[in-house]
Amino acid sequence: MRLRDISKQLNSSLDARILVKHVTRLSDADLIGIDDLSLTESQHVQLQDFIKQRLDGRPVAKIIGYKEFYGRDFIVSDDVLDPRPDSEILIDVILERAKGRRGLSILELGVGSGCLVLTLLSELNASTAVAADISSQALGVARRNAQSLGLGDRISFVESNWFDNVQGQFDIIITNPPYINSDVIDELAADVREFDPILALDGGADGLNPYKVILPQIRTYMKHGGIMALEHGYDQCGRIKRLIENTGLSEIRDHQDLGGHDRVISAIHK
Repeated sequence: MRLRDISKQLNSSLDARILVKHVTRLSDADLIGIDDLSLTESQHVQLQDFIKQRLDGRPVAKIIGYKEFYGRDFIVSDDVLDPRPDSEILIDVILERAKGRRGLSILELGVGSGCLVLTLLSELNASTAVAADISSQALGVARRNAQSLGLGDRISFVESNWFDNVQGQFDIIITNPPYINSDVIDELAADVREFDPILALDGGADGLNPYKVILPQIRTYMKHGGIMALEHGYDQCGRIKRLIENTGLSEIRDHQDLGGHDRVISAIHK
């Protein structure tokens, strides 16, 4: 089996290399200059299965069971969204706005895989967190990631529909809620539509249902000086900023993703 043939079959050299590395446990450096792959019988069978799954539309991360985010690997499953590079902007925003502060308390609403809150725990020394999600399956994935990263003693998990079962006030509140309009779910790329949980995608008729629930309550759960950051769809910035303005939060800022689209809004409770 040749690496170039797999790349052609998948129409992606990146997908081919990721699948081959996972099966063979070779590194990028190991694969330099290699085309003919020396595989055991079990490796050959597994790689053929992976190729078939990818050709059937299954995302690479869901095939191998993890996805890299902010330099760390996160376990993923069909119960959570794959971490996406654009979401790293939210991490950068929080780290900039929290610069110089230690021992912060963090709340994530809709934790999914945990990639956001666990990355912040890793980057912010002595911080602690509460992770909320309505899905017990998603909470299970996030717990596994917390243990894998050695952060299990700094985070607690609560099954909650947004703030319903959350108690206390926090220095940082983050969320990347469902924000896709219900009527365009069927138009999403097949690897998203068919393999990501609908609960994490569908934001209602205008894509804003979660924000309309979260934002009117958010100030109650923020300490003075607290930071809020949320991710949103590329065309939703103006409407969400108006919702935030009604909360009494200040220093409202919008932040662009890697493609130059509005993607994250942050604010402060003063």
